[in-house]
Amino acid sequence: KKKVKEEIGDVLFALLCIANYYGIDAEGALLESLSKYSTRDRNRWSERG
Repeated sequence: KKKVKEEIGDVLFALLCIANYYGIDAEGALLESLSKYSTRDRNRWSERG
């Protein structure tokens, strides 16, 4: 699990570098994607509790 966490961190860092290179607002891109998926998949997911 620790290794997976490390790899996810590496991937996120690489994506931020790519976004920066192309002048893309990474946070804005993420928020747009979250909005798209929450609308499209509204009934697909259930909360864990």
